[in-house]
Amino acid sequence: MSSNCSECGQYVFNPWYGCTPVSPGCDNCPVGKQRTLIVASEDEWLEPLKWQKKAAKSDHAYYVECGTQCDWADENAPSEVRERMWKLIRRTPDLEWHLTTKRPENLPRFLPKDWGHMGYLNVSLGVSVENREHGLPRLDILRKIQGASRTVEFVPLLEDLGDID
Repeated sequence: MSSNCSECGQYVFNPWYGCTPVSPGCDNCPVGKQRTLIVASEDEWLEPLKWQKKAAKSDHAYYVECGTQCDWADENAPSEVRERMWKLIRRTPDLEWHLTTKRPENLPRFLPKDWGHMGYLNVSLGVSVENREHGLPRLDILRKIQGASRTVEFVPLLEDLGDID
């Protein structure tokens, strides 16, 4: 299940569905209520390869929001599926993958072994920040992670965060 806009080059891919709640930012999320993780269908796993073919022939960026219905750095997710996700990302160098998590402390464990100093050039790692107590500390963790690109999402924003560097 995904909402994609093939005309504008914006796609969504979920390697699995479901997530373990980790903070108040999860309280109203329907994904966190699904305790059993369900791996995406084989047809869903083939979609990014189709997008890659389009992107390779195009002169504009193709974005993939990865994990809108899961948290790819959830320690309860199946490791073999996460490895399959990294293989898929390596096979799609013309897609710009955006991977956001509420668990940046797990990044060193769950990044692929060949991540290197700059990471994958087609991956932007991000954190979700919802409040001061749980969300803001994620920014400091993300700053320490090697990568070519980083992003921050303020979703769901539960309170005024004050000034942010």
